[in-house]
Amino acid sequence: DKVLHDYLSNNGLVIWFTGLPKSGKSTISNLVSTKLENIGIKAEQLDSKILRKTISKDLGFNKEDRNQNISRAMHIAKMLTRNGAIVLSSFITPYESQRNEIRKELEKHGNFIEVYIKSSIDECKKRDNENLYKKAENGEIKQFTGISDPFDEPKSQDITLNTDKNSMEECTKELLKFIQTLI
Repeated sequence: DKVLHDYLSNNGLVIWFTGLPKSGKSTISNLVSTKLENIGIKAEQLDSKILRKTISKDLGFNKEDRNQNISRAMHIAKMLTRNGAIVLSSFITPYESQRNEIRKELEKHGNFIEVYIKSSIDECKKRDNENLYKKAENGEIKQFTGISDPFDEPKSQDITLNTDKNSMEECTKELLKFIQTLI
């Protein structure tokens, strides 16, 4: 833990979580944040739900607005990591082209890890206490990722965490172990 602490205290890092809605992005981000905090490292969390209630409340869910939301998140992450912060970014980020742009831009300003939170739609539906998938299937929500809007399976992620097969805690441990291999 000391090696991880010393490294992360002196280097900016963006961990970008991508995956279907309800795959576990925010849950794992929260767990990672808590684990880092327990060893004395503060991490900033950028979460799509929070960004959409504040900085991006003017945006909808069409492709242009989704791209703009991601662009805003990328800019915030870039500013934070350039100043040595650890940034945990939880965004569906459904398009491979977006993820490639994010990687290209953020690697210029610090370390970058793309984490694919892999989960089947069936498992995501089971976790959906807001009934978003059901609403999307009934046509109440338009352009919903995984139902009426595509999710491009990541091709260049640094690590895949399968939340169908492993618990959120196991995935968190796997990610922290992976980060330590980069040091």
